[in-house]
Amino acid sequence: MDQLVSKILNNCNAKSSNKLMDSLFHGLILFSIFIFTAILLNSKEGAGSGTLVGFGKIVFFIDSLLLFYILNNLKYLKKIPLMVFCVLLWLAYSPISSFNYIYDIKLFMASVSFSVLWCLMFLYSYIYSTKNRLSLESTKCFFSILFIFNSFIFFKIFFYRNESISIYATINEVYYVLLIVPWLFLIKQSFWRYLALFIATVVVFCSMKRTALVVLVLSYLSFFAIETYLSYGFSKVKRIFVSIFLICIFMVSFAFVAQQTGDYFASRLSTMLSDRGSGRLGIYQQVYELQQNADLIHSVFGHGFNDVSRNLWSEKYQVSLSAHNDFQEVLYDFGYLGLLFYLIFHFSILVKSLSFIKTKKTYASAFFISYLIFLFLSFLSHLIIYPTYFIYLSFFWGSVLGINNRDNINMSYG
Repeated sequence: MDQLVSKILNNCNAKSSNKLMDSLFHGLILFSIFIFTAILLNSKEGAGSGTLVGFGKIVFFIDSLLLFYILNNLKYLKKIPLMVFCVLLWLAYSPISSFNYIYDIKLFMASVSFSVLWCLMFLYSYIYSTKNRLSLESTKCFFSILFIFNSFIFFKIFFYRNESISIYATINEVYYVLLIVPWLFLIKQSFWRYLALFIATVVVFCSMKRTALVVLVLSYLSFFAIETYLSYGFSKVKRIFVSIFLICIFMVSFAFVAQQTGDYFASRLSTMLSDRGSGRLGIYQQVYELQQNADLIHSVFGHGFNDVSRNLWSEKYQVSLSAHNDFQEVLYDFGYLGLLFYLIFHFSILVKSLSFIKTKKTYASAFFISYLIFLFLSFLSHLIIYPTYFIYLSFFWGSVLGINNRDNINMSYG
């Protein structure tokens, strides 16, 4: 009897010790994300690809931490959803294209580190959420704090860049705020959720980024539509109230920014067609021509992570350019095989989003919004080569899938 009691106590102590270590490690990962974000946002090229080699050592350190945790918890990757399988597939494949840089070991290591960062973040958050019941709440709290910090830095950048010029600059750092939006939709308290969304809306208007505005509008519309479908008792009065509230958020935000900028953002919206999406159509044509000139090996396996920017130059702005379309970027950087895996990954997220809506999960609307952001930014901007803020989305996907997986396990065992 004494041996049995002793064995039970030892098991309890071991479980408590493991949970404590998990919590400490999780805190270290979240702290690393915060420090990494802070360094990027306060650097001269916060969101730019020019930072990739410079921050390669930091990313390599974070990759090592994540890989260590994943390898020590491989048992949680036995029965996995399609999304997780796709991420594992991408994790195994994406470094292959970086062998084009093997002549420069620093560039090679930086390319591999950045190309796998979002994958490792996804797998880590999936495993951690599967193991820990309250993981989503603590992680949601962290991203809420990060949202406040990123918004503060954004406004600091906004006032600094526009202090002494008559034409307002577009601010790419808006994506450090926009990609946290799915986390904001998980906030249960309506007041804090809508206050955060109001701040996000002001940030988007101040950024002068039309793509960000389109994504945010679609996010709000999707949230209202899905929540209406999910809520059995969603009365007409509440629908009207939520609709008016979301409209007010937009009107107040737009009026505030218009007053501060002299209606500059409105003028950018009116020139959306005439400037051909800030020259995107010309960029797409140039990337298409680059792809047409590729040999068979590079067409199949790609040229290397972020290689479009090494072959595409803007004479107007005197900077290197990305494809501004992740499908073209993936095709050139990772080849036809990479594009196939990337399309399957898109499909897997869409299927999972619709599955959550069908089964009326509480996080269904937030998850669907995360895919909308991913889809439209993939078409109109770039995410895959900027895992700096893409990790916010991948961490979200992994966390939600982990929670869902744990709930399914609990249900299957009664």
